[in-house]
Amino acid sequence: MNFLDFAMKVRRRVRQVPLILCLMLLTSFFQVGQSIWPLSIPHQAFIVGIVPQPCHNMGLSDDQKQICMSEANRELLPTIRYGASLAYKQCQYQFKYRRWNCSVPEKDSNSLFRRITGKGTKEAAFTYAISAAGVVHSIARSCVEGNLSMCGCSRERRPKDLNSNYQWGGCGDNIEYGAKFAKKFMKAGENSKPKDTRELERKLMNLHNNEVGIQVRKFYLLIRTPFWYDSCCWDSYMVDCYRKHPV
Repeated sequence: MNFLDFAMKVRRRVRQVPLILCLMLLTSFFQVGQSIWPLSIPHQAFIVGIVPQPCHNMGLSDDQKQICMSEANRELLPTIRYGASLAYKQCQYQFKYRRWNCSVPEKDSNSLFRRITGKGTKEAAFTYAISAAGVVHSIARSCVEGNLSMCGCSRERRPKDLNSNYQWGGCGDNIEYGAKFAKKFMKAGENSKPKDTRELERKLMNLHNNEVGIQVRKFYLLIRTPFWYDSCCWDSYMVDCYRKHPV
């Protein structure tokens, strides 16, 4: 049995959040008003009292700690924390009237990416997906807001289907950089070598759910048509447009 066949077998066996369900849930999350995703509040307002440690004692893997402690990525940690806290708050908000309300075990209270259980449940799968989506969202916004020195506005090219009367410009959210870093950071959390088939299944499940969260956050721009270019300033027949994540 080759790796691809094994991976497909794992996807059938492991209890994961279906892609379409995750698309629906996460899409609704990022349509919630600013009172739920208060992006105008400085990152520090969410960080204080949540994860006081710099890189250790946060439930990170060894590879994630290396990324965290590197000089090049040090300024990203507050943004990652912010994205994680947003994901957690959103999870609590969406499930506040359910039996499972994103409650966190006491031992994980200082963990950056809170895991509600060590078992391969659909709830655990959901927390992985929304955590990855939160990191993408936070980094993409931080880039355009000038909070990070390693990235800026999106360099996305003019869409081919954009009306010729529109002028493509402005400063859009850097979804490309956010997705690239989030994928690297979340994948680093699963770099340990599996000891047995069960651990390999869990690793593949986690990687899959991380990718779902990242792709949903990227895909959201595509499913919002015709409100794709929601930050346009109308001026006669010409419009300056850029892509911006909804809040």
